Amino acid sequence: MKQHRLTVYFFAIAIIVLAASFVNGNKIIGTTKTVFQDSVFNPNTAGGWTIYSFYLNKNMTDSVEFELILKHNDNINWAKEQWIGTIKDDKLIPKTDQRLTYYLLANNSWNVRIAPNGKCFLHIKNGSVPTRSPVIIPIKVKYKNN
Repeated sequence: MKQHRLTVYFFAIAIIVLAASFVNGNKIIGTTKTVFQDSVFNPNTAGGWTIYSFYLNKNMTDSVEFELILKHNDNINWAKEQWIGTIKDDKLIPKTDQRLTYYLLANNSWNVRIAPNGKCFLHIKNGSVPTRSPVIIPIKVKYKNN
């Protein structure tokens, strides 16, 4: 009985910690310091985008890791490029347009474009599009910033 209580307690704490990590998505952990969202990435809230979680990190001297979990409440025309937000830190903005492809599911690829002004865009390359709202999209790409 005591073993059962301890196990239940452990799982309850694990769920709370996991939930807090998604709620506290306004911070990123870089290589040496914590940076707040407003100084690094701003979602296109006027376009209906909100952030669950994100991570931007200078991976090497010439590349950046970019992970993002976004939510949008309305129907979206996925055939058109959607402005999802803007990278604000100059050290993380590419000098030239970066067009990146990532795979969300098998036979489902998406394009991410990061412009030299820091604006980030998303659209589907091929595969099926989300049909319900709200939609939650994870993004994970690496790009060159020199």
